[in-house]
Amino acid sequence: MTRRRHEESGFTLVEMVMAMTLSGILLAAIVSAIVVGVDDTGQAAKQLAQSDDRQLVQIWLPRDATSAQNSSNGTSSCAQALPSGSQVVLVLTGSGVTVTTTAQGPAQVATYPYEADYVLVPSSHQLLRYYCPSGGTATSSLIVAHQLSAATSAFIVTSGMTVVTLNMTDTAGNAFAVSSGERA
Repeated sequence: MTRRRHEESGFTLVEMVMAMTLSGILLAAIVSAIVVGVDDTGQAAKQLAQSDDRQLVQIWLPRDATSAQNSSNGTSSCAQALPSGSQVVLVLTGSGVTVTTTAQGPAQVATYPYEADYVLVPSSHQLLRYYCPSGGTATSSLIVAHQLSAATSAFIVTSGMTVVTLNMTDTAGNAFAVSSGERA
């Protein structure tokens, strides 16, 4: 009769406990790194959206304000139907110029009155810009800011020039302002 030799194979209890402990530590570090990365991505996306809003307002407000001859924070004379609960924050009126050229004669220049309205829509947290010929209906509308909770306008007259300031607060509570002067 021959006896078989019994070989020891596998892991001891101490080795298994150590492996499980190290695996848990590594897994906790990986999970916390992923959570921090996802959180930072969300904050970066929000900051990028806020930056886009500021840039859009900085593009349109100076253009409208320097072309305007009058500004107010009153009612709009545009005949567009404003969204329910909206607030007219700024009304800029002025005159635009069109130039028509013909092959037979000199160019013809015509002026026309216009109005640019900045309207806050609290239900969608948007600031809209409506452009229309004075007294007419809006020929274009543009969303110039998203995620706004408040917007107001202010006017300062110095040396015969009116400086228009649009004060805005986003839904995260960050306040910012864009200013531009009307032509004298």
